Amino acid sequence: MTGEIVACDKDCHRKWLSEAFTGEGHPNWEGGDTGNYGQGWNRSRKNALERDGYECTHCGKTREEIGRNPDVHHIVPVRVFAAARGFTKADAHYKENVVSLCIDCHRKADFGSIPKARLLSYVPAGTKYGPHVALPEGAGRVESGSRRAQRPENTVR
Repeated sequence: MTGEIVACDKDCHRKWLSEAFTGEGHPNWEGGDTGNYGQGWNRSRKNALERDGYECTHCGKTREEIGRNPDVHHIVPVRVFAAARGFTKADAHYKENVVSLCIDCHRKADFGSIPKARLLSYVPAGTKYGPHVALPEGAGRVESGSRRAQRPENTVR
């Protein structure tokens, strides 16, 4: 699936998205669901929208162009934290792990068309490393040349 479809209008497209991206149709679905995002999600979402100026950080669409607030995307998915020993869903909500995206860019990010390292580059410089650097080897790791995506040498594993 390329993520591209032809729909008769926006309502038809929204209906298709709603039906196609649930359960097994969602690119991040792995036999289950993380349910409610847990404590701290609403605050983290609000802070990310404010930080990003209520715009898609990838394509620049504004809230007005989107017709609503942008989505807030977890760069390292909540399910990775939920499945990792010693972590909770709430650990995924740190400010360096969330980025505002329009509906189309959010879908592209979910399918991997926008690399995690690119998404990390939209997080303001000078931010601290989040708990993802201590996840089990390979779990949600972001590998790239981006200085924010590299693990600091003094991180305790």
